Amino acid sequence: MVLSQLRILICLHDSGRPLKLPDIYHQFKIGKFLPLSDEERGESYGQETFTHEIRSTLNLLKKKGYVESLDRSVWSLSELGKSGMSKLDKKVHEVPASERESILYRWED
Repeated sequence: MVLSQLRILICLHDSGRPLKLPDIYHQFKIGKFLPLSDEERGESYGQETFTHEIRSTLNLLKKKGYVESLDRSVWSLSELGKSGMSKLDKKVHEVPASERESILYRWED
């Protein structure tokens, strides 16, 4: 679950602007944010399961105060989310580039 939350936060943070839900889906389908496996992108994972997981994660992050829904199906980082991502950016850039990806994959759902 933590990795799913981190993926959503990175997606919103890297966009630098509020995103519509279909735009968030698209970023994950193309594997831009922590690339999904072929199974997660393809038919075997199931479109309904894929979109449900993203919506559920967004709602969980909203309850925790990290994201906000500005309008129907439009999401952005809250002030708490922006602050947290700013701190994470600083920590990530302290780590050598060659080790950054492996750190993210150590987190388990």
